[in-house]
Amino acid sequence: EDPEDLGERRLARSLTVSSLMRAFLRDGEAVHLLKVDVEGDELRVLRGVEEADWARIRQAVVEVRDVSQTPGADPRAPALEGSGRLAQAVALLRDVARFDEVHVELQRPEEAGGYLSFVPEELGLHYVYARRNAAPGTP
Repeated sequence: EDPEDLGERRLARSLTVSSLMRAFLRDGEAVHLLKVDVEGDELRVLRGVEEADWARIRQAVVEVRDVSQTPGADPRAPALEGSGRLAQAVALLRDVARFDEVHVELQRPEEAGGYLSFVPEELGLHYVYARRNAAPGTP
């Protein structure tokens, strides 16, 4: 049998962000940056953060491929309203996580350090940046 066969199913233990926070952070400690890049399961990861834990997350960066419910929509134009993945991620970060700022940016081909990072705009890959304004006296 070929273990790379995509038809093969295996059981794997999954953990939520909240369970990892309980295991590795002390009471009152914050997550300074939550980076989510999980190839289509970003909503499952975000929904795995319990409501009380969101306040401990200072910033988040989430890669989202916009799978819009609007037939024929331009994938380069972010669908911030409706029921697509991008709209759901933005709504969750604004309304549930209550970040002060949520910003969406389309990934584009770019050169860095002599290397070309090529992401076709037609894929509709976006970065969603979310952050909290620091309270006075907070690092």
